[in-house]
Amino acid sequence: MASLEYIARRVETQFVEQANDVAACLRKRIVPSFDSIEAEADAEQERVYEEAAQNFDPDTFDPADDYESSFEAGLDLYMRAAQMKQAYVNMTVVMLWHLFEQQLRVLVRRELPPVGYDDEPVDDPVGIATRLFKSHGVNLFKLPSMKKLDEVRLVANTVKHTDGDAATALRSKRPELFTDPRLEVGNREPPITVDFTAFGDDLYVTLDIIDEYVRHIVSFWNEMAAKLREAAQRRP
Repeated sequence: MASLEYIARRVETQFVEQANDVAACLRKRIVPSFDSIEAEADAEQERVYEEAAQNFDPDTFDPADDYESSFEAGLDLYMRAAQMKQAYVNMTVVMLWHLFEQQLRVLVRRELPPVGYDDEPVDDPVGIATRLFKSHGVNLFKLPSMKKLDEVRLVANTVKHTDGDAATALRSKRPELFTDPRLEVGNREPPITVDFTAFGDDLYVTLDIIDEYVRHIVSFWNEMAAKLREAAQRRP
């Protein structure tokens, strides 16, 4: 078993860096790739309109119809791209939560295992880590950040499973996540059902919320490191 000081150093460096890297990649690499979707939509609208003009038929020509068709083509391209952008943001919460679980699993299987335990599957890393750390005088659920991390779990499960217990709990906790922020305030109605969260519909996580969740994950590991050092000092 690794020393508590070693574990403290690992969680406040490697684990913190991993969470920050996920958020940085989303902000700096993935989201900027969608910056051109408005221009792409305009280009698609122009292309469709010009294609209609090339197939000009004086007997059926209606400039209003051609304009409407080209506008709808551009709008469709824009909306599908915007959905995919939202989907990547939503799925980042899934990545963050599963990364957090994997980090706990590493501690459970590699750093704090009882004899023989490191070869067993860890299906409930949060529960097992709670019991193991408690034996070292650290109560996970007394860490201030742990309550907020439960929201990360609810969002991740809603993205993966749509309607269900997680979505129901999240609706009562953060109902604004189910309304599209692009709509005018008076037109923001939450969906009756939650169907395509992994495709950018019905659940609308923002970049600011991603940053908020990362801050809580980082706080958790920093709090954990401090508690581990306190436990190390109490050892004879």
